[in-house]
Amino acid sequence: MAEQFPEGENIYGLFIEKAVADLKVLRDRILLCKHCPSIPGDSVKRVIGSGFPIADIFLLKSDLTLDELESGISFCGRDGEVISKACSALENIKFDFIYGTVSYKCYADNLDMTGLDCSDFISTELRIVRPRIILAMGSTAFNTLQKVGYAGGEQVYSPGALIRSSQESLILSTYEISEALSSEEKKKVFWSHLKLLDKSYKRMLTLFEKNNPLK
Repeated sequence: MAEQFPEGENIYGLFIEKAVADLKVLRDRILLCKHCPSIPGDSVKRVIGSGFPIADIFLLKSDLTLDELESGISFCGRDGEVISKACSALENIKFDFIYGTVSYKCYADNLDMTGLDCSDFISTELRIVRPRIILAMGSTAFNTLQKVGYAGGEQVYSPGALIRSSQESLILSTYEISEALSSEEKKKVFWSHLKLLDKSYKRMLTLFEKNNPLK
């Protein structure tokens, strides 16, 4: 006999299944992408997003790390460890329930990174995950959000700034992780931004619970 679930849980499960399937299609597109011509003989490495498929918190990084290039997975290695450790100290954000990706999906030693445009992939990821809050890590990440229409063109990258996107989610800007780790002062500021993210998410959850029509 099939296990019975309350209607709400069943719908939630269907949303997850749909997002997982859509992300798989997207990842296949990324791995097979020929949009940017590669130079013969080069080995182009590609990196896909990772995490919970319908996460409330969406992390968008600016730069690829060596760990990510070797594994092909965003937030693998050092950057993932930094965020995991931070989440363990935060009250409301759990590492297993966030989604993370990188503004650029591929890399080659002599590929002109300035000519890359992976904004279509980012737009698709955002549409699938449908986050409540986006953490833009670095100016490239914030500029990517502008390209996909989430951050208004009049907005500028400003670490610590919290703005409302055109898609009714919030965008919080902070440093790229490598920059945050470059000095003790920036580490402290970066941590203050993560605590702001946690508090903003808590307020959002409280408001949602208060206005929940199913209560």
